[in-house]
Amino acid sequence: MNVFFRCDAGPGYGFGHLMRCIALAQAFDRLGLAEPVFVVRDLDGAALHEKLTAADGFELIFLPQAARGLDFDLPAYSPFVPGDIVVFDNYDVLTAQMRTVREQGALLVAVDDLADRRFCADMVINQNLGAKELVYDASPGTRFLLGPRYALLRRGMQTPEKRRTSPHPKVFACFGGGYFFPRIRGVLENLLALDASLGEPVGLDFALPDIPEQTEGVRSALAGCRMFAPNYIVGELDLSRHMAGADLAVTAGGSMVFELAHAGVPQLVLAIEANQEPTARRVDAAGLGICLGKAKELDSAFFTRTFMALLGNPGKRREMSMAGKALVDGRGAERSAEAIAALPRPQA
Repeated sequence: MNVFFRCDAGPGYGFGHLMRCIALAQAFDRLGLAEPVFVVRDLDGAALHEKLTAADGFELIFLPQAARGLDFDLPAYSPFVPGDIVVFDNYDVLTAQMRTVREQGALLVAVDDLADRRFCADMVINQNLGAKELVYDASPGTRFLLGPRYALLRRGMQTPEKRRTSPHPKVFACFGGGYFFPRIRGVLENLLALDASLGEPVGLDFALPDIPEQTEGVRSALAGCRMFAPNYIVGELDLSRHMAGADLAVTAGGSMVFELAHAGVPQLVLAIEANQEPTARRVDAAGLGICLGKAKELDSAFFTRTFMALLGNPGKRREMSMAGKALVDGRGAERSAEAIAALPRPQA
C-alpha cells in the first residue's frame, strides 16, 4: 500500500507543511504500514524536497507549477490503486477536489490548521493548541485527531539531548522556513534594543533558511549587537542540537512551538502569520512560554520586560520545560500513522 503526500514548500510557502508530512511519512515507514510517495509542485523549494525525501529513500513526484491543490490526475503520475492513502497539507485544496480523490477510491487525510473549508475527508489531523475548540464542517464519518498529542515531529526532533556548551545563557531564534524578513523587522529592532539591557554576554543561535537576501538582512539588522553573540545557522534541517543547548527561544507560532516544547525549551512566541495566532495565544495557558502577540504589533517595553524576567528566572523556565515535555511526547506521528492505517478501506 502507498501513502501519497501532497504538499508544497519554498520561500513563499515556508517549510512547515513539508516537515509535518516528512514526520508522518517517517512514521509510516518505521512502522511498516505503507510506502511513502511525495507529490509536490516544481517550485523554488525543489532542492529541499529532494534532500529531505532522498534522506529517507522516499519516492518524489514533481507536478507542473500550474497544478493547484489536488487538481491533477494522480493515477497518471503514479501506480495509484484504490485503497491507497492520500495525505494533503495545503491550504489551496478545494472541497470538490477532495470529493474527486475519494471517488477514485483513496483514503483521504487532511493535515490542517484553520478549519476554513468543508472537509470531504476520512480524517483530519490538527496538532495545534486550541484545535479541539474549532468547529469543523466535514463529511459524516470524518475522524479527527486534534491537539498536541498528534504533533508531527520528524525523527531527529524526537530525541533531543540537553547539553550546555557555554557558561553564558543561550537563546535560540527561529521564524520558519520561508521569506519572513519583512514581518520580523520589528522583532530584530527589539532584539537590538534589548542588547543594551543585557548584563552579560548571551549566545544567540539564529536559524535561517538558505535565502541569501534574508540572511543578509538579519545579519545587517543585528550587526550593532554588543552583548548578544549571534551564530547564524543557515540551511540546516535538523535543529534539535541547537535547541538542546538553549535556555530560552524566541519563535513564531508554527510547528516550531511543538519541537521546542518536546525539547523542553521555554519560549517567547510571536504570530507572524494569521494561521499562527491560535497556537501563539495559547502557549501561556499550556505552560510552554509566553505569547508576545502579533509580530507587527510587538510592544518594545513588554518584549524587553518579558525577555529579561524569563531569562533571569530559572525556576519558571524549569516549569515551562517540564510542561512542554509532558504536552508533546514525540509520538504524535506514530499515533497518527497507526490511526490512518486503521481506517476502514473503501468498498470496491
